[in-house]
Amino acid sequence: MNYSLYVWEIIVHTLVTIISSLVYLYSKYQEKNKFKRLFIPKNDSVWERLKVVLSIFMIIKLIEIICVGFNSNMLFATFISLVMICISNPIIFILVYSNTKHDILVQNIITNIGSIIVSLLLSIFIISVTSLPVFISYISILGIIIFLIFYIVATYFQTDDIIFLDPNSKKNKLKKDS
Repeated sequence: MNYSLYVWEIIVHTLVTIISSLVYLYSKYQEKNKFKRLFIPKNDSVWERLKVVLSIFMIIKLIEIICVGFNSNMLFATFISLVMICISNPIIFILVYSNTKHDILVQNIITNIGSIIVSLLLSIFIISVTSLPVFISYISILGIIIFLIFYIVATYFQTDDIIFLDPNSKKNKLKKDS
């Protein structure tokens, strides 16, 4: 059994946890720079919380795939991890938001840590499965590409949907963005 993939996954998820927490500590929710909007949240909406974790996760996973190489299990684990972060992050935030009186910054960091742990456990499980068929790699690559397209579109072309609505101000944009 090759334990180096497990070590890579633990390193990647730990880096994502640390860097995404630091981004929340750094951000002032007031970035108008087009490039920084890919990484820095502009409010506390579901999408902006997801954006912080997903942008860092995708960059670090790209570095991991370049360093480790293409592996059908690794690609599938990456795709499923992206999907799992999108599912678990809002659920964990709702649980934390409704049950604690902490500052929103603390809630966001707890949410990120929780969703990354769920993603790590699922990723390790997928990697531990015997080698997956090659067509799973193609499906995973297609899923990751579609996910990247959605990520860019959702970041730059936000609508009035609830996913972009800040739970505190009930607005989807800051006054500075208007």
